Amino acid sequence: MSTLRAGIADFGILCAAGDDRAACLASLQAGRRFAPTMCRAKTTGQMLPVAAVSTPLPTLPVALASFQCRNNAMAAHILAQIQPAIDQCLARFGPARVAVVVGSSTSGLDETERAHRQRQQNGHLPPGYHFEHQHAMGSLASFIAQATGALGPAYTHSTACASSARAMLSAAALLHANVADAVITGGVDTLCDLTVNGFHALGALSDAPMNPLSAHRNGLNIGEGGALFVLTRDEAPLVLLGGGESMDAHHMSAPDPTGLGARLAMERALQSAGLAASDIAYINLHGTATPANDAMETLAVRDLQSAAPISSTKPMTGHCLGAAGAVEAALCCLAIAAPKPTMPPHIYDGAYDPALPPLHVVSAGERFSGCYILSNSFAFGGSNCALVLGSEVTS
Repeated sequence: MSTLRAGIADFGILCAAGDDRAACLASLQAGRRFAPTMCRAKTTGQMLPVAAVSTPLPTLPVALASFQCRNNAMAAHILAQIQPAIDQCLARFGPARVAVVVGSSTSGLDETERAHRQRQQNGHLPPGYHFEHQHAMGSLASFIAQATGALGPAYTHSTACASSARAMLSAAALLHANVADAVITGGVDTLCDLTVNGFHALGALSDAPMNPLSAHRNGLNIGEGGALFVLTRDEAPLVLLGGGESMDAHHMSAPDPTGLGARLAMERALQSAGLAASDIAYINLHGTATPANDAMETLAVRDLQSAAPISSTKPMTGHCLGAAGAVEAALCCLAIAAPKPTMPPHIYDGAYDPALPPLHVVSAGERFSGCYILSNSFAFGGSNCALVLGSEVTS
């Protein structure tokens, strides 16, 4: 058995595709793009589409008021979806045996941006601003631990766009090291000026809906949101079977064009899960629609020697950065556990780039032919992570 295998007791999700599991499943099955919100780039003044969450978010209770920021409010919205499973774990195992391992690349940075704009205007930070609880990278894990009463280890991964996928592997490792009996894991990330303007300065953003794998692709759309899971050692209908990581360190912001690091992460994920490439029924691509990522990733999938159908779900959610791995793992779980399981369709203009290796791109309504999914997350600095998820429902 894989040393990273963990049962998924429950999970919740919030993103531009929907504010809960049912809404996100409906978007998946309809192959629906996110409704864009237009954001002005401060560097050029250009208007850019982003995938913002439009759902009203909760105000945190008084005892947690110092944690109030958009990132933690989104986490609170998702926690409400899985609170019964968390409560069951707390009662069964005790608070000290419930851990929190999550991922984020922005945390509450948008709150700090607002605070410093006010400081520029009147010379002081807002009275309610609390750097440690709102902005610091560890604040997401601290908030979730305090909000739920979990007293086990609590920490946040921040490895750019692989953050939440890596957090999920760390959560499974805690279970198998017997450090915890249940782990709340996943990730949340929030739109902010730094990421929009930073990605725009790199030339990575598209001013139109993103178009992964297309000959006409020209960049990504940034999104926000998150997904949180409750993992235990118990068997469950949905399972995290394993995962793999690599660090190719080719460039600070560009992937290794050979795809070697991406392929190593996928191969290690399969080895961890005890599977062959031929066992995988579907691959959820990192699929950012940048020229470099799509070229690299399709080479890596070809070299993996997998004939599995592929798609990117980012046209439905935007690129949720540090939360992308968890959001896409949740979408994969929704797709394969649905009453009529169909693979997430690939949404683009249909003009598959002939310069890319020929691969099987998912069409609308295409059914799963197996029960194992590989989901990729690749990040700046060559931080690569792949997760293997499975469903006993379709096995």
